Amino acid sequence: MKDFQKELNVFQEALHIEQPWYVSSHLLDREHEILHIYHEILHIYLDFPRGSKFMCSHCGAYHQPVHDIVDENSDGSLKSGHRF
Repeated sequence: MKDFQKELNVFQEALHIEQPWYVSSHLLDREHEILHIYHEILHIYLDFPRGSKFMCSHCGAYHQPVHDIVDENSDGSLKSGHRF
């Protein structure tokens, strides 16, 4: 577990992920085929603690609670139409 957390911290530092966001997990897809060529794709998943506050994307006000939580599609991509 300690090594796993160390890996997440490396991603967090390298990508300049700031609180309240944090890297919750990662997945290395080693057999992803694009145009008949196999590639390795790194998926990095972010999360935030319940009750976190953010800047409003519309008016810029600070310390605003989250109104909508984004759901994932079956393939793990984010569904559109939701906002913070």
